[in-house]
Amino acid sequence: MDGRSGLRPLRWLLLLAALAILFGRLYLPSGPEVGVAPPPDLHLPLLDGGEMRLADLRGKTVVLDFWATWCPPCVESIPALDRVSQEFSERGLVAVAVNRDEGPDREARVRAFVKAKGLSGLRVALDDGRTAGALKVRALPTLVVLDREGTVRAAHVGAMEEDELRAFLSSAMAMSAAP
Repeated sequence: MDGRSGLRPLRWLLLLAALAILFGRLYLPSGPEVGVAPPPDLHLPLLDGGEMRLADLRGKTVVLDFWATWCPPCVESIPALDRVSQEFSERGLVAVAVNRDEGPDREARVRAFVKAKGLSGLRVALDDGRTAGALKVRALPTLVVLDREGTVRAAHVGAMEEDELRAFLSSAMAMSAAP
């Protein structure tokens, strides 16, 4: 037996792994679907108590920022969202930071993060995975913009610089206002 015969099983495994990745990219949903309305009964518990129902925000443009305290791009980008969302609030934008941390001390970690970053323009919600699942959020950070009727109007996966975020939200709000 030569040394190459031991490589055959490895080659087959690599080929199967490549085919699985290709299948996943072609046939499985890869993120939020623009033009689709989320289920009408979605609601999120708020960090400061109570809950927010997405249906109650109809008539406003809503940006949902799915993030976590352990996610470096999220940590980097959320202060920009806080600043930009305050600029856009006069135009009817509601920004919600939808936290995806887990564990028994989640609320304390999120409160400490919000305080340390000085976030004041964002509502902070705690998602148990239902909202992220309903909107097909697969990565963090992910921004999802809902128009005034509650339909997903735009989505972006990954961090954005403040100017890029401002342009993204301006465009999404213009689409939201269009008849």
